[in-house]
Amino acid sequence: MNTATLILAPLVILLYWVISVILAGIYHAIKNMVRRVFLSRTRGNAMALRPEVPSSHSNVLEQELSIAEEQWFTLRHFFAHLFKRHTPDDVELAASVGFIETTPALNASMSHIVSPWLFFRLFSFSLGAFFIFYVTFIMSADINLIPGLIIIGSFAIPTSILALFFEWNTPKNVSIVLLARFLIAGSALAILSALYFYTWGSAIGFRSLIIAGPVEETAKLLAVVYLTRSLDRARYRYTLNGILFGAAVGAGFAAFESAGFAFQSLLNNGVGGATVSIVMRGMLSPFGHIIWTAISGGIFWLRRKVHNTIIATLIDWRFLAVFSIPVALHTLWDNAPSLPYDLNYILLGAIGWAVVFALLEVGYHEVASYNKMQGLIQK
Repeated sequence: MNTATLILAPLVILLYWVISVILAGIYHAIKNMVRRVFLSRTRGNAMALRPEVPSSHSNVLEQELSIAEEQWFTLRHFFAHLFKRHTPDDVELAASVGFIETTPALNASMSHIVSPWLFFRLFSFSLGAFFIFYVTFIMSADINLIPGLIIIGSFAIPTSILALFFEWNTPKNVSIVLLARFLIAGSALAILSALYFYTWGSAIGFRSLIIAGPVEETAKLLAVVYLTRSLDRARYRYTLNGILFGAAVGAGFAAFESAGFAFQSLLNNGVGGATVSIVMRGMLSPFGHIIWTAISGGIFWLRRKVHNTIIATLIDWRFLAVFSIPVALHTLWDNAPSLPYDLNYILLGAIGWAVVFALLEVGYHEVASYNKMQGLIQK
């Protein structure tokens, strides 16, 4: 071991330690901020179930929700059910929730994050299908296989991460049919909106990389706003629902964008270039559009509860403060200097996931409060 290695090794360890401390600080700061948003008592708050719970009970609930935070998420918990055997019937039952007759009653278990497994089944299936298409194309050189290669490759990881958010929506009140609407129609609306904003921005001289963050995040948010405008807010009253709606629009946007880049690489560099594009963008997709729009959708749905109109929600400073985070992350993603091993993307993704987990925790506290209020009303 040379002298340079002896000097650099402690510095690298110190750098990673400093980064972890910074990320932990950001996580707790964001979590505390969104929890204060949740616990804030503003007029018009639609969170309370009817009939109204007495104010004394509300004070008790608020005190309970302010108790020291639990270590509610660990890697061990995340992987607990990942490799356990699940039958085809288990998959069908897990995917059939959210319809009028298949939405379960609210219970205490819904106030805790679950150990996911369905997303891993979808990921394994999609990865296997992509591999089959790729190997078959290499062996046959049949160009008819290329569209399937691009579509499956582009959607594999985004839809798998969406399935993860679907499992984390513990009230299980969102069906895959509604989710498909957000995935397909939402991403289409977002893409059309983004193209319009890009045209407008280019006309006044803005560079695309500078305006990409504000343009695309605003376009995806508007898609979420439009598709949620007619939803029954009593049925879809949870912040977890808003996070899921946003993740669906973000997943569709990421998949279609990846398919476009793959097609462009196909024209310029052949199938090899398209495959590299699909793999690289697929690996980075869990750190980008999906979590950015999940944050936007979550904070919009959270603040929508306390306002009578959409406009009032969109100009709420609490909403704007949290919405600025995905805009900033997206802008840095496109413009920040590159670091070795794509560390810049990983760091930005870690910050994004910290915000997602903060909103998820708020969502689970919210479910707990609904469950407690329901119990008080029944008594």
